[in-house]
Amino acid sequence: VMNGNEEIPSQLDDLNGDRRPDELAFLVDLPAKGKKTLTITLSSAKSDKTYPARVYAEMLVSDKKGKHVPVQSVTIPGTSNIYNQMHHHGPAFESEYAAYRIYFDNKQTIDTYGKKRPRLELAETMWYPSDEQLAAGYGHDNLRVFGSVGVGTLKGWDAGKRKMVHIADFRRREARILAKGPVRTIVEMRVEGWRYGGREIDMTSRYILYAGHSDVQVENLIEGDSEGLVFTTGVMKMAENRVCRQDGIIVAFGQDYPENDTLKWEKERVGLAVAVPQEQAVSQIDDKTSSVSYTHLTLPTN
Repeated sequence: VMNGNEEIPSQLDDLNGDRRPDELAFLVDLPAKGKKTLTITLSSAKSDKTYPARVYAEMLVSDKKGKHVPVQSVTIPGTSNIYNQMHHHGPAFESEYAAYRIYFDNKQTIDTYGKKRPRLELAETMWYPSDEQLAAGYGHDNLRVFGSVGVGTLKGWDAGKRKMVHIADFRRREARILAKGPVRTIVEMRVEGWRYGGREIDMTSRYILYAGHSDVQVENLIEGDSEGLVFTTGVMKMAENRVCRQDGIIVAFGQDYPENDTLKWEKERVGLAVAVPQEQAVSQIDDKTSSVSYTHLTLPTN
């Protein structure tokens, strides 16, 4: 991919697992409403080009000897739970500016990792920095999400009890790393046979993080009879919180300890935000019981 005489880093991604590239991804700077002409050369020859890595993703499973084995996908039936066998409890991914992990359990909550300087860190810290790494300025988990929505997690909604519904009753769950750089990383979580609202549906959630960005693009696909079902997403409210809402956007600012150990850790000030298409938003509710702000959504079927 050429921008005039300059080559732009790019990558080809196979998103459906058929070993054929589906999308070409690259980044280019453009002013608002700007235009730019790029030249793309396609070839069947194998390329030996390498570009600087600006994103990263990993998923680690503990073997019988206690070693962390990297894997690209994990699949379990609904009767299994390997949450504690997975290092950092699910897939984790990052750009230079932020990192996220997704819990591989019924909560499927998205957690955040703050950075003190722009760089890739997960290959070294594996989400849990040592005291030496902390002293050297590495980042760390900056949010205690518990069983909340974290930031941008899609869950079910119980209107009668006014609370979110975890993905607890299902046939099969899968986590996959579809791409890990150099330009973008893509992580996918899929649940099949989710018995929710008297129906049985499949849900695929794809998380896309580009180099140079801290915001994640999330695509949620619902397959099956989901007509009339309501889902919810939002951001977790922290202590000393302030919440702002406008046209499908919810922002929460707050300050809390990132870990239960309040002697070792200081309070972290965090800002979280989620934006959803306004035409899909049904209502907005401030739930004080679970300390989460919700945006209710209706999602189209496949």
